[in-house]
Amino acid sequence: MTTNDEPGKPKNPRLGAWFWVAAGAFVCVIIALLLHIFKVDVDGLLRFPDRLAAFPTVEADYRRYYDAALGASQEVWLEAPQDYDFPLQLLRGRFYRGCIRGGFSRTYGTNKTFAEIRMLYMLQLSQLGWRDIDQYPGVSNVRSSLKLYEISPASMGFEVGRGKYQTIFMLELIYADPSVNHCHG
Repeated sequence: MTTNDEPGKPKNPRLGAWFWVAAGAFVCVIIALLLHIFKVDVDGLLRFPDRLAAFPTVEADYRRYYDAALGASQEVWLEAPQDYDFPLQLLRGRFYRGCIRGGFSRTYGTNKTFAEIRMLYMLQLSQLGWRDIDQYPGVSNVRSSLKLYEISPASMGFEVGRGKYQTIFMLELIYADPSVNHCHG
């Protein structure tokens, strides 16, 4: 009786090479499906691992501004066509590589004066560093720009709420990490 372990005689594989190729392809397909299903950001993991690691901290800080700004007023949200809501995302553009940016814009209608609205926001958002500057009251720091704008009744594109409310105003938040200026190109 001879074995395949004799010196100088190659060992016969139990399974053919075709099996290992098929098994490897099957494992690759399963991994690709799992990455797709769970929406894993492979490009971000490979190119910006430090920024993705910072994402939970950045998200918590952004959420603090987001919740405070939207919870500060109980006015009527007009849902104007100009309103937007961009969740935080890792940007990969040519000018802002590795920036995490998000923000929103909301248009509100109220029967209060704009001065009353400014005072309300100043009281509600003082913990964020609100400054009541004449032209653009709001919060402005390295990572965030939260501004309050009065919309003129004669403004084009702001027909929503016109004639129903004494004051129409917009609240806009732009948040970016590491900084707003760095992440705007």
